[in-house]
Amino acid sequence: MTAFFSWYILITLLGWLTFPLAHRIFPALADRGYTLSRAFGLLLWGYVFWLFATFGIAQNDIGGLLLGLVVLAGLSVWAIVSPQSEIGNRKSERVSRL
Repeated sequence: MTAFFSWYILITLLGWLTFPLAHRIFPALADRGYTLSRAFGLLLWGYVFWLFATFGIAQNDIGGLLLGLVVLAGLSVWAIVSPQSEIGNRKSERVSRL
């Protein structure tokens, strides 16, 4: 049962991490990609890890997985702070109101 909860927590955190990317890639959806962010995050993390392992940038171990996660986090931060980001614009509007 603990394996189930650990996977559920991992996928939930991965969904939160990749929501800015999903928000940017799926703007036509009503929820802006929130429902797809978990699956999208797992798919993108696996793809980045696979690419790094295939090209010899990372090994097939926990270090390679963490490197893929760091790259995914960097892409999400980029999606937030880029000038075209609606998430970043809404955040700056709230700060300017204060």
